Amino acid sequence: MSQQGYWATHEYHRRKVEDIEEFVGWDYLIGLKEKVEARFGFDKAALVCFLMLGGFRIGEAVASSDGKRMGGLQKRMVSISGDFIVFKNCLRLKGYKKTGTYFETRVEEELPNNSLKRLFIKDDRSGLWIRKRFNTEPIRQLRSFAHPKNEPLAEPMLQYWQECKDETLFPFTATRAYQIFTEVDASIWNHWFRSQRASQLVTEYNFNRDKLQRFYEWKDEKTARRYARLGVGDVIEMFPKLGEFSRVMARPSYR
Repeated sequence: MSQQGYWATHEYHRRKVEDIEEFVGWDYLIGLKEKVEARFGFDKAALVCFLMLGGFRIGEAVASSDGKRMGGLQKRMVSISGDFIVFKNCLRLKGYKKTGTYFETRVEEELPNNSLKRLFIKDDRSGLWIRKRFNTEPIRQLRSFAHPKNEPLAEPMLQYWQECKDETLFPFTATRAYQIFTEVDASIWNHWFRSQRASQLVTEYNFNRDKLQRFYEWKDEKTARRYARLGVGDVIEMFPKLGEFSRVMARPSYR
């Protein structure tokens, strides 16, 4: 009997960025980081910081996703420029393209015990259960951006970046990260941190639809083409000038 993967016995709920509308607040996020650190270590807690402040999907930050080597965040991609943390040439996943098809076969005892089971059809002649699958390749783009370095979660993020001895900051899989986060908070999903960052940018920096769409290069291709891609300098100009919004910017440091 073949060994079943994690998603054969666990349910994955597909959701969209638009499913989360309100910013949960820094206190919640700091608490999440502390809970992850207490149970799984500082490196996993640092991933919380990078995902939130960078607005990344989980699969964009870690070394591999869906069984594919992505590379993930590298130390060389991060730098400090004045009052800002700069990210250059970071992976942005635009989805997957189909490159071929194949058929997965299983005996009845090996069928997944979640909603994936309905995708299998029994072949009466062989007695096997068959599922049509697709070979896919990720559609990759590169994204450069920046954010203020005195935001909550920035200090532990920079500490990990400086102390990490490996070039790959998070050398584990998206599935492992998902397991860790959902053990702490079952509501977290692949796009959760990205959507929270977007909500925070609206709540605390007054980003409008134009700025959000340019910052993330949302949503469909027709809309994305209306806006020029931003360089790091353009992104910095979108944030309030430091000192003008003391409520937002003058926050204590968190460890």
